[in-house]
Amino acid sequence: MVFLDPPFRQNAHPDLLARLPRVLKPGARVHVEAPAPVEAADAWRELKRARAGQVSHQLLEWRADRSGLPGDV
Repeated sequence: MVFLDPPFRQNAHPDLLARLPRVLKPGARVHVEAPAPVEAADAWRELKRARAGQVSHQLLEWRADRSGLPGDV
């Protein structure tokens, strides 16, 4: 499980989501907090989406088969 909550003004979500797969096993989940829902690539599956005030919360699951790589989480 990864919790992703960088400062909103940096707009770092797209870059971080692109880098994460190198260290994730299939089925890994990522909780994202952002000012708006993030659009994730096809290999991500959105499990849940909610909003609390000005913060969007999403739970994503990594679906691509990347097993066997060093550093898998």
